[in-house]
Amino acid sequence: MHLGLVDQPHNGLGIQECNNDGSIGFLARDHVAVATPTKGPPAMKVNVGTIDRAVRILAGLALIGLAVAGTIGPWGYIGILPLLTGFTRVCPAYSLLGINTCSTGKS
Repeated sequence: MHLGLVDQPHNGLGIQECNNDGSIGFLARDHVAVATPTKGPPAMKVNVGTIDRAVRILAGLALIGLAVAGTIGPWGYIGILPLLTGFTRVCPAYSLLGINTCSTGKS
């Protein structure tokens, strides 16, 4: 499920409103853009666990830091990938390979 924007006539001036149907509207002059849930491709599921996330963020920051310092050259900016996957907790490669490092709560 994702959000779709619908333009609806309204008499308002730049006010944000929450509607009872779960949508959020932003008023501007005489129209309002309403974000409503619509059918579409499912959102990617979280598949990066806590330890994996921390390692990704630290590795990403280290690579970017070394690239900025000129120690390892511009290829170090590849650190943006583990940094982004660490922050979002979603790894597309893990999804393709069926890997999930999130804890399942089973002991």
